[in-house]
Amino acid sequence: MSRVLDPRVPVLSRGVTPSLEYAVMDGSSLSPSQLAGIIVGSVFFVALAIALCVLLCLFVFNSRDNNRAPREPTDPVTLIFTDIESSTAQWSTHPELMPDAVLAHHTMIRSLIMQYGCYEVKTVGDSFMIACRSASTAVELASDIQRSFLQHCWGTTVFDDFYRNSEMQKAEDDDHYIPPSARLDPEVYRQLWNGLRVRIGIHTGLCDIRHDEVTKGYDYYGRTPNMAARTESVTNGGQVLLT
Repeated sequence: MSRVLDPRVPVLSRGVTPSLEYAVMDGSSLSPSQLAGIIVGSVFFVALAIALCVLLCLFVFNSRDNNRAPREPTDPVTLIFTDIESSTAQWSTHPELMPDAVLAHHTMIRSLIMQYGCYEVKTVGDSFMIACRSASTAVELASDIQRSFLQHCWGTTVFDDFYRNSEMQKAEDDDHYIPPSARLDPEVYRQLWNGLRVRIGIHTGLCDIRHDEVTKGYDYYGRTPNMAARTESVTNGGQVLLT
């Protein structure tokens, strides 16, 4: 206390600053367990990031673009129904070729739906239900669908052979039946038919429009979709029929 109150009292020892030594840590100073923890943590973080990116991509890919859907109940809607002619028999006869053929079928139709600004309501098997705000747009879309199938390289002639053979068999069973394509000159045939044949029916009218909470998309009910479906059911493959 006297040294604090009286500066003339000598200190017992001078202050000393301890020396500091800096050491650089390197990988060799980590224990095997620490290295293993770092590696496992890094791998887990990268895997988690990849999983999140995949989930985000799947969510975006599967999400419905409902902006293209006709939603005004007082405005007429033009509905298109498509279906592959004799698809069940084609699957039974050519099970190894139909998966790729149907994938090409779906890809072409969906690309044209986007191009014309129409709305894919749903698919059932190889059938499409498409909603359009304009009847003229629906007709152009249907025409381009048929044109795309005609110009597509299917990589095989078995689908055409199947349709021609089916027509000839029906002609043998029914004397009044006239095959629409089986007896055509090959050059004429190639200008009219190629690969899978798709039936298309179109009808315009008012619909009961509802939002489906399961699919998160819009669906269309009433006489208009029923008529469009019936119209498609009476067409031939490669034909577009509208009311």
